[in-house]
Amino acid sequence: LGHGPRASPPRTLFGASVYPEVLRRDLWLGMLDRFGEAGFTVLRLGESAWGHLEPAPGDYRLDWLARAVDDIAGRGMGAILGTNTYIAPQWLLERHPDARAEMVPGMPTHPMYRKAASLAHPAYREACRGLVAALGARFAGHGAVIGWQLDNEIDASSMMGPDHSAAARAAWTAWLRARFGTVERMNERLGLHSWGMMVRSFEAVEQPRDTFTESVYSQLPALKLAGIRFRRDLIAGFLREQAEGLRAAGATGWIMTNWMTNWLTPADDPALAGVLDVAGLNVYPIGDRQRFWEGHAWHLDLARSAGGAGRFLVTATRIGVTGTTAMFDAFPSRAEWRLWMLLMVAFGADALIYWSGHRWHGGHWPRWGGLLDWRGEPEPDAPWVAELGAFLGRHGERLLAAPVRADAAVLTDLDGRAALQCYPHMPGSAEVLRGAFGLFHRLGVGVDAVTPAAVLDGALARYRVVVVAAAPALDDPALAEALRDFAAGGGVIVVGPFSAYQEADGRFAAQGPGALLEGLCGARIRSIRRLGAAGEPGYGTLLARWADGAESPVAVEGYVELLEPRGAAVEARLAHPEPIYAPFALATRREVGRGVVLRLGFWPGDDAVLHRLGRELARRGVAVHGPFPPGVRAVPRADGSLFVANSGGESAAATPAGPWVDLIDGADPAAPLPPFGIRWLAPAEPGYT
Repeated sequence: LGHGPRASPPRTLFGASVYPEVLRRDLWLGMLDRFGEAGFTVLRLGESAWGHLEPAPGDYRLDWLARAVDDIAGRGMGAILGTNTYIAPQWLLERHPDARAEMVPGMPTHPMYRKAASLAHPAYREACRGLVAALGARFAGHGAVIGWQLDNEIDASSMMGPDHSAAARAAWTAWLRARFGTVERMNERLGLHSWGMMVRSFEAVEQPRDTFTESVYSQLPALKLAGIRFRRDLIAGFLREQAEGLRAAGATGWIMTNWMTNWLTPADDPALAGVLDVAGLNVYPIGDRQRFWEGHAWHLDLARSAGGAGRFLVTATRIGVTGTTAMFDAFPSRAEWRLWMLLMVAFGADALIYWSGHRWHGGHWPRWGGLLDWRGEPEPDAPWVAELGAFLGRHGERLLAAPVRADAAVLTDLDGRAALQCYPHMPGSAEVLRGAFGLFHRLGVGVDAVTPAAVLDGALARYRVVVVAAAPALDDPALAEALRDFAAGGGVIVVGPFSAYQEADGRFAAQGPGALLEGLCGARIRSIRRLGAAGEPGYGTLLARWADGAESPVAVEGYVELLEPRGAAVEARLAHPEPIYAPFALATRREVGRGVVLRLGFWPGDDAVLHRLGRELARRGVAVHGPFPPGVRAVPRADGSLFVANSGGESAAATPAGPWVDLIDGADPAAPLPPFGIRWLAPAEPGYT
């Protein structure tokens, strides 16, 4: 990716994670030769080797790593170096046993576990700073080091539950004091006056425990929300400290960390926009793989959008199977595996890095997946990797020159996703946010994830449509004003259920759910009901009847917001025998300046919104290539080309209008897209190559 923040890459990065610290030198050099044959351009290393790099306090032994980086450079490949901080060396935890995290109160984590150390412990943080400074000083000027990875999968551990160690408790108390200032304000903002739960000191407030260990009925949602934000801020401070240490040591390569496809990922948090230059994302398709992409494709949009980078790196993905001491999943076919890889490229990945380059014998688990086996010999599927490398070698420059073209945005950030987890409103609330991204994937319209903070900084100027759905923690009047300005300038806004229900710290808005957006939408939520879902005893299919006579099933367990129009036209009403529902709307439409605001008081279980969005965008000159069948998703590029992928197990008619040529296989664009098929369509017109 070149050197320096936001530097444009000269080529698509393709490679694997490698661990030279556990290999004989002859195996290591032979592996590098095989990787060169596969077209690799980058290797990720130094991820979990702290115990090798610093076997005793302050005794830094970096020569072996420098030799490995030199070997990589000698073969024309680049290196991504890790800061190695996620597995603390045993000497550190022996010297500071209280540095171990306590995921269960009073039960320190085993010192040999992954991420055993507490992010909040001063001795651990000091040791991390020393290691990062040593690595930065040694490798800052090495031409092969094109980037740096901070820690490893930090949201898979530190975001998943609270740390109850003494160091974390002290950090939690300090965080409460910094956020709220006074105990009285904390009591108010967290709604502790309800049920008489006021406290008299910050020290009296324990961290909330995990949902899996205590009944949800025992928890205070506002406190759980505060706990998630505390862990987010702890991670941000930890990563910022490492980034500053690298820059202070003279490191010039770009800096990232590798996030997981977690609901509570902080990848798009505004606090990290000035810390990370690009997002790394570890993607492991697993289980019901069609449902995996239905539920996870939006993570690719979010990673690409993080910090406004417009690109992301797949820092670890599948080769072969996944597992620990047991295999988790069936081995993919060549077609399915290739679909996964090219789908990530289609969504804007500028790097594909496999976990891993080779297998090893021990550690946290014997590795089942790898390009090379325990003897250093290629696995049977290694030729698939070489084929993909050849494809990226041919088309890498073109892909980099034509990033994803996004005309749409979905409003989301960690605060909103955390609020939706703490106050789910319905078991299926999260379906609405995922579904909002899915609308555009099926229309063939590029979509970014945009945070409220970015909206206030003017980010909407580049888009034609924005969806605000399942965004409960909106309480800033300036945001409503920015959305109004966007619509007045000709934009399309879709406001869906679960939006603007709460204040930032969790209390429900005093003026009622959705009050912040009433003026924008021209409609008020009069009441909220769950009216039953199809298949429940005593309930049939709940229907919304549109103004044109069409009907849509009400999804999300029959959840509806009953709307009172206040200047907006009625677009849909509830088809229900109870007369009390007759006066209310389920959807409204309001013209605002040159734009329009569609207010949905329910989430349709069919394609009604898909078709309405497609028509609105087409009227505004946006290229709408769909709608495509379920299971098919399409992503446009800036040069007018279009990736179309079928993650389903059946063939699908998925040919957009217009003459095309397929750049992947030269397939007939008019033919049905086979199961696990993917095409990269370029306009078949004079002068286009």
